[in-house]
Order: sequence, then structure tokens, then C-alpha cells
Amino acid sequence: MRDEPSTAQDQPAFPARLRAFRKLTGMTNAEIAKAIEAPVGVVNGWQRGALPRGLALLRFMALAAKIPDGMDTMFPLLAADIRKLDANRRDRYGS
Repeated sequence: MRDEPSTAQDQPAFPARLRAFRKLTGMTNAEIAKAIEAPVGVVNGWQRGALPRGLALLRFMALAAKIPDGMDTMFPLLAADIRKLDANRRDRYGS
């Protein structure tokens, strides 16, 4: 898990993050598509620069959340925000 804060300027473009996720998981575009119940063309489009949206995005986020470092790889800003929220909750309410 990464501790350093990221900014939008720091994070790689979505296709680069997708390549990193594929390397992290060993999954192909077809396997990712199957896991998120989307046509492989959708994931191929992300590889070419299209941005995920709708149900495919939500399912992909859920997939990334199940993989160690998956959220940090795919959605670093969101992962950092979630860690901050969790830390605030722990500070306020305990573990």
C-alpha cells in the first residue's frame, strides 16, 4: 500500500495504469472483461485511451479493490482518499 499522496498531475494516464494493473494481476484484457461482465471491446478501448464509465467502471473498481494494490494501481487518488477516510474514522471511533 502506498503512503505518499498523489495529485492528478502525478498519476499516469488510464492506459498506463491499465497496463500496470494487467502486469500486477497477470490478467489479459479478455479476463478483465469477463471479470467485470463487459465486452472485451470495452477494455480494449480503455487500453487505447477511452475512459471507463457507468457499470463497467463500478465493476472494475470492485475488481481492483479485491486485488492487493489494485486500487493504488488503477485509482491512486481514490485509494488515497479512502485511506484518509479510514484513518479519520479510526481516530474518531477507534478500530
